[in-house]
Amino acid sequence: MDKSKYITIDEKSIYLPIDNEAFEIGTLLTDFLELDLTDFQNSVERIKQYNTNDMNKVIKNNGRFQRGYAPILLQIDNSMSDKEKYVRIALHNALKATEHPYAYEVEYSSLTNIEYTKLFDIFDLVKLQKEYRAAVNDCLLKQDEKDNFNPLERYLNYSHELNGKAEIVYTVSNDLTLCEEYIASDISSLLYLEFMKMLQYNVFVRKCENCGRLFAVRGNYNKKYCDRRIYGTSKTCQEIGATNSFKNKMLKDPIIGEYQRAYKRLYARKRTGKITKEELDLQIKKATLLRDKAVAGSLELQDYIDQITKI
Repeated sequence: MDKSKYITIDEKSIYLPIDNEAFEIGTLLTDFLELDLTDFQNSVERIKQYNTNDMNKVIKNNGRFQRGYAPILLQIDNSMSDKEKYVRIALHNALKATEHPYAYEVEYSSLTNIEYTKLFDIFDLVKLQKEYRAAVNDCLLKQDEKDNFNPLERYLNYSHELNGKAEIVYTVSNDLTLCEEYIASDISSLLYLEFMKMLQYNVFVRKCENCGRLFAVRGNYNKKYCDRRIYGTSKTCQEIGATNSFKNKMLKDPIIGEYQRAYKRLYARKRTGKITKEELDLQIKKATLLRDKAVAGSLELQDYIDQITKI
C-alpha cells in the first residue's frame, strides 16, 4: 500500500493522509458522537429499498463507471452486478455526506471481496455512535474536578466489548523519530484506535457547559467549553463561555454589584423625570469614580458602599 494511506499518531495528534491534516486526539471521536446521522440513515434505508430497475436507471443516468471514479469507491469492478455496484456507490456517497474525516480514511481495498449486503453492517454508523457514546460516558467522561477519575480502571470494569482492527506499521522519520502508523479498513477500527489512544494518553471528555456536546480535554486542564462554532455566529463556545463567565464573576463582585444597582437607580429616576440627562451623566461619573477607587483599593469597601448607595 502507498505510504500516503497511513495514519500517523503521536501522543498529541492524529495525522490523516488527506493533506496530512492533524487533529488533537479525541476530537474526531467526540465529533463523530455528535454527528446528526438522520440524513445518513435515511439514505441507507433508501438504498435498501431500491429495486434493480431503479438502480440501473441511476447508474446509466449518472455515468458512474467512468474510468478514474472507481478507485475512490468501495472497490467496484466489472465482475460485480449492477445492483452491487449501485449499493457500493450509494453507500459511499452517504458516508461522504456525513462530512466526517473518518469517512475519507477508510482503506476500501480490503473490502473488495466482502459481500455487499454486509457493508450495511460494517458501516452502521448509528450503531457505532451508540456503542462509543456508551463507552465514552462510562470510561472517559469526567464530571468535575472532584471526580475520582481513572479511565483505565473504568475501562477494565467496562462490561461491553469494543471491536476494531488496525494494522500497525513502525517507521523511522528523517529526524530519527519512531512513528506509529496504521491502516484501518472501516470506521469502527478508526474509532477503536482513537479510543485506545485516549486511554493511553489520558485524554478524557467533558460536556460543554454552553452547547452540551462532548469534547476532548487533555490531562488536568480545567476546560469547560468546546471550540466548536456556534451556529449563525462567528463565535465559539469557548469565546462565549469565557465572556459569560467574566460577566457572572463581575456581577458577584460586591463592588460591581453596588455599581450596577446605582446605575439602574439613576436610569429609573431619569425615566420618571426626577432628574435630567445632565444630572444623570454627572451622577454616573460620580458612581464610576467611586467604583474605580474601590477596585484600585484606595477606598474601603464599606466606605464605598455607604457613598454609592447615597447616589
